Formats: sequence, C-alpha cells, structure tokens
Amino acid sequence: MRFVFAALLVVAATACADGGGTGPEILQLAPTVATPGDTLEVIGERFCADQGVDADGGCVVPPAGSIHIGAGTTVVRAETLRWTDERIRVDVSDDAATGATVVTVSVEGVVSNAVDFEVAP
Repeated sequence: MRFVFAALLVVAATACADGGGTGPEILQLAPTVATPGDTLEVIGERFCADQGVDADGGCVVPPAGSIHIGAGTTVVRAETLRWTDERIRVDVSDDAATGATVVTVSVEGVVSNAVDFEVAP
C-alpha cells in the first residue's frame, strides 16, 4: 500500500510541478474531517482546465474530471454536487474507508496534489 500511495504522490507532484500552473491544485478542504454523507468542499485553482469560466465561476463546458477520497486500494470516487473553477462540492461516500486519507482532483487526466483528509466513523 505504501508503494501505491507513493506513486500517487509522485504523479500528483509531477502534474503540478511544472511551475506554469497548468494542472488542478487543491489549496484547502472544508471541513478537513467529515463522516460519510457529509458535504466536502474542495477549494483550489484550475478545476475547469482549458474549458473556460462563465460569469458565475462555473466551467463553460464541464471538464472530464473527478474527486477521489482515499489512497492505495481504498480509493473511492466522490459524487459531485457542484463544480466550478475554484470550488468543487462533493458528498463523502458511504464507501469511503474511515481514518486518515487524502483527497485528489483529476481534471482532463491531470491529477492534483494530494491533501490530507479524515473520514470519521
């Protein structure tokens, strides 16, 4: 499991380390601890990719993207409630493993940095 988690971090670091700021980047999570069924807000940058942003901050065309909670073999995809260029709201899945984990955003095949998160029982 450590190898898979390390690989995820390497991919995330590579995606955001170009200095040009081309990939999605998570700046913070609100809250940082949640239970299944709670709403999680992922706050960051470049979640619309190159799709453009409308007047309300939403993506002109929704990008091919997803939010993942977990690492290694316990990764689950979160159900998206709202997706804008700087904020994504998702439901914490009942399938999310409890305990300390990470959240990542994937946009157009580019994975963001991993941010610490905890799923409470």
